[in-house]
Amino acid sequence: MTAVATKSSEREGERRGVDRGVLAVFAGLMLGSLIASLNLTLVAPALPTIVAELGGLADYSWIPISAMLASTIVVPVAGKLSDIYGRKPLYMTGVVVFALGSMLSGLAPNFWFLVFARFVQGAGMGFLMPLSQAIIGDIISPRERGKYQGVMGASFGLASIVGPAAGGFITQYYSWRWLFFVNVPFAALTLLVVALYMHVPNERRRHALDVGGSVTLSLGVTCALLATVWGGTQYAWTSWQIIGLYSGAVVLLAAFVWFEMRAEEPVLPLHLFKSSIFTFSNIASIGVAMTMFGAIYFLPVFVQGVIGNSVTSSGAILVPMLVAMIVTSVVSGQIISRTGRYKLPLIIGTALMGLGYVILGTMNIDTTNVEVVVAMVLIGLGLGTAMQTYTLVVQNSVSRQDMAVATSTTQLS
Repeated sequence: MTAVATKSSEREGERRGVDRGVLAVFAGLMLGSLIASLNLTLVAPALPTIVAELGGLADYSWIPISAMLASTIVVPVAGKLSDIYGRKPLYMTGVVVFALGSMLSGLAPNFWFLVFARFVQGAGMGFLMPLSQAIIGDIISPRERGKYQGVMGASFGLASIVGPAAGGFITQYYSWRWLFFVNVPFAALTLLVVALYMHVPNERRRHALDVGGSVTLSLGVTCALLATVWGGTQYAWTSWQIIGLYSGAVVLLAAFVWFEMRAEEPVLPLHLFKSSIFTFSNIASIGVAMTMFGAIYFLPVFVQGVIGNSVTSSGAILVPMLVAMIVTSVVSGQIISRTGRYKLPLIIGTALMGLGYVILGTMNIDTTNVEVVVAMVLIGLGLGTAMQTYTLVVQNSVSRQDMAVATSTTQLS
């Protein structure tokens, strides 16, 4: 009887030890997600003030775009590099690069230096975002991932609530430069927690890095993004610059497919796209990202320039969307973990987002703050349901061997 009780107690102790280890790792991932999320949302209300001081009004969209561009370049290889060198070293590298970019952004003497510094920040984010999701996939069972993915999505919403309001307040009463400096202590704390508590199994194996595929994919996506950003603003859509960039994107992406068909270990295995679940989830993720970042970056500019709100209140206009996103992110994660079903939450979430954007599509000079808030709540309810769920769906549809690569692909989308 005593022996049985002792063994039972030991098993219970081991279980609690594993739980504590998982929670400690998850805490480190949450901190990384928070600083990356703050980077995305703190700056949005300050864009008019930044371009007023540094210039670059015609090119102000490059401040958010440069970070996203760098992230796009890094994300495709982050998963494969973590397979080679381990999740923890690559994750910590991302934190350091992000902190460096934040410091440089705060010290920026002119507009294009700020764009470069934001590019460095984005490179750090390119490691943080996919690797945090991949690590969750490594340490959490498929049935339980919904809970953790939901909380991770809620952390983005929480940081996003604090970010716009704090960004507007800091810009109005202090300086926009502190929007970047504030990331540094958070990054230092993240490094400390990750170094001490993240003990993710590191199975370092010999891998062949797909250099050709990585380069052609990154350059192809970069050409497509540059053409889309410059088209109709810097150059006419029919100009040789835009046509050349799109043509280059097509050639490079065709070369990427050629490399992937012949690579020993492709950076993006094409066999993944044979799964309709994987393919649809990545296509849908593109739409979700467009709706989220479109609202975060351009709605504050609209309410300042058209409705006439102050910098602080223009940041606060995003809060209803982000509160709604937190609620549905946690709730949907719990529901999916308990039921194992994700289709209905995704359908409902997508419908709510669509309705919110229909309302935003009718905005004009007579639009009131109440109308904007109603639309933002609907969009937030949909985002919270869909944002993390697509990553969860992808992770549960692939083998463990393809987990990191598949997660990176979803983050790239």
